[in-house]
Amino acid sequence: MKKIRISATLLIIMLLITMLGACNKDQKTKPTMDEPEEEKSEEKLVIDKEDYPVVDGSTATIPLSLAAYMQLTGAAAEEAEVAIKHTRTSNSYVRLMNKEVDLLIVYSAPESIQQEIDKSNVKLNIKPIGKDALVFITNESNPVEGLTTEQIKDIYNGNITNWSEVDGEDLDIIAFQRPDESGSQALMKSLVMKDEKMSDAPTFQKPAEMGMLIDALVEYNNEANAIGYSVFYYANYMYDQPGLKFIAVDGVIPENDTIQSGKYPHVKDFYAVIREEEDKDSTTYQVFEWLTSKDGQQLISENGYVSME
Repeated sequence: MKKIRISATLLIIMLLITMLGACNKDQKTKPTMDEPEEEKSEEKLVIDKEDYPVVDGSTATIPLSLAAYMQLTGAAAEEAEVAIKHTRTSNSYVRLMNKEVDLLIVYSAPESIQQEIDKSNVKLNIKPIGKDALVFITNESNPVEGLTTEQIKDIYNGNITNWSEVDGEDLDIIAFQRPDESGSQALMKSLVMKDEKMSDAPTFQKPAEMGMLIDALVEYNNEANAIGYSVFYYANYMYDQPGLKFIAVDGVIPENDTIQSGKYPHVKDFYAVIREEEDKDSTTYQVFEWLTSKDGQQLISENGYVSME
């Protein structure tokens, strides 16, 4: 009987040790209060539709404005198209100065508009949010695949007038331009012509809209003697027409990668613009800042634009 009592006692002790060991094991596997928590993800910006800023800008940035509105408000595409209206580069800057709109997604202001801004009492906060490029377009049947910047300059100042002068066919060059108040004309002057004066062109060679310029180039397809220019995003994504091609400039074809890297020579930022007086607690300022955030830059890339990163 004594042996039995001793054995039973030992059995109880062994069971207690086993249970304590299991408890200790469980405690070791549980995280302590001192262990670092997982890093919280960045809070997503959400804006009510009625509180969204009034936006304007360039023709080529319309898809970006629509995408931003849909992502930040949860609106459908049809709602975005009603809410977002762009009146083109020059007019959008004027409207911002006149307090008719809150935020621009836009290209550089033409020289005449910049002079108005400089003379006014309105101070603007301008921030680059992406990159685009001035590209040159001709007909697919044109044997010329590339031009130098100097050759382009000479075509547009009237020193080169025939394609045979740049290893093309013996055809007069029909050089299309844009009106002075357009964003692409501002880029042409600042990136290519610089201090060089452009030759005068007849009205039919200065279409008011970028789409009209591209259409005009298509009409010259049979003779392959026309050349024009646009911004890369518009010509490549918004108004891509069969029968046309991009011309390499200084040996580089314009593509997203060559624009991002700066290998293509005529790259220019596009911008978010607000008035400097804008309240930093406003939804206008929130969207302005969001466009250069990780989410904003991702949206820019996803919609075919070249982001800053």
